[in-house]
Amino acid sequence: MKPYVTILTLIALASSSMPAAERISVKADPELSKQIAAAAKAAQSEGNYSAALREYRRWLEVVPNEPAARATIFKLMSAAAEEAGEAAQARDYAEVARNLDPSLDKRIAGQAAGPATRGGAEKLMMIMGTALTTMNTIQQYRAQARQQQQMQQQMQQPQGGYGYPGAPAGSPGYQPPPNNMYAPAPGYGPAPGAVSYAPGYGDPQSGYGQPQPGYPQQQPGYPQQQPGYPQQQPQPGYPQAQPQPGYPQAQPGYPQQQQVQPGYPQQQPQPGYPQQQAQPGYPQQQPQPGYPQQMPVAQGPPGYGGMMPFVRPVDQYAAAPQGMPAYVTRGANDKPMRVVYDTSRFGDPAYFENGCGALLSTSGTNLAFTPGCGMAPRVIPASEITELRMNTLIGRDVGAFHILTRKGLCLHLAPESAKSEDAREMISALRSALKIGE
Repeated sequence: MKPYVTILTLIALASSSMPAAERISVKADPELSKQIAAAAKAAQSEGNYSAALREYRRWLEVVPNEPAARATIFKLMSAAAEEAGEAAQARDYAEVARNLDPSLDKRIAGQAAGPATRGGAEKLMMIMGTALTTMNTIQQYRAQARQQQQMQQQMQQPQGGYGYPGAPAGSPGYQPPPNNMYAPAPGYGPAPGAVSYAPGYGDPQSGYGQPQPGYPQQQPGYPQQQPGYPQQQPQPGYPQAQPQPGYPQAQPGYPQQQQVQPGYPQQQPQPGYPQQQAQPGYPQQQPQPGYPQQMPVAQGPPGYGGMMPFVRPVDQYAAAPQGMPAYVTRGANDKPMRVVYDTSRFGDPAYFENGCGALLSTSGTNLAFTPGCGMAPRVIPASEITELRMNTLIGRDVGAFHILTRKGLCLHLAPESAKSEDAREMISALRSALKIGE
């Protein structure tokens, strides 16, 4: 008697032997955000809040990895739901907005010309003004960042298919990044004490850029040495600064550590290295080759280069591998799903193009997400998932779908095959495993 082989097993065997898929690219329309905002405004002015809510949901898809922008959209959704008489829904949307940006109410009030407490259409227009200002600010900052990093990005442009983890986090075959140093998710900070940033993994202030091993990046708030400033002359073989009164002088054989200027995060001295104060009027020196680099901070001053008072929210689902639930394989149905994780930022020319491979797996009532781009794995309880559905606007032709949580996290995904039918099968299987309704 021949052994019974399921169709799912054949599919799994076939997909495991297939070469890596080409990179998915969904071209971004720079005018789409403005068009959706105009449509939402028109619906609001007509008192058609159900139509306005539909436009807001479409708008969320445009900025999957921008918590500051998404917070304003959820605030709009809350106000529209309240006007539509959906009080419970309004509370839920307002809570998501607070999780993404606790300072949002102050920002809205600060941009209001009159009293901050208004109702109906006036309130919606106030929030809409903040949303548009926020997105314009982000676009300006992203444009500046791309100009500064253009050469580096060209040198490090991903080629070929996506890199996937060898196994889900929580399984014996999982390989964490070197030294368990994880990059932050786009726009988010890590859970306190759970994971750390890896040097060279993009701007920890804004989340811009993808992990680039071997290319340490400038940390926000630390000015570079400007042309016209005289360089310090180190003693032969040792980088040394001039001693200040009351500060011990570095001993021979120890690289000298500089103190940052007021207003910048404090650099932690290395054990055994006396700390030295920088010379007045001179920006901080960059780390010398071969000496330890400073680790970026988890939460910094207001984001987007000081252009907007926004501090990134914490990624509350991030977990170290030892905190992941055990992954148990019982058959073909339990094999991890291979998806493409979109890490694009607002203003990028395309979605998914610079993303990475990731694995989706379930363990009991938890969804485990294991990205292959050096970011921390995540454990999301099924009770935290508010949406698991296909996109209605962005990437429909490649099967793009999203997973939203009560804390505001958005996982923007697509099947490796870039086929809508495969995405629908994944969503159905995940809903069934996690017991999530439509």
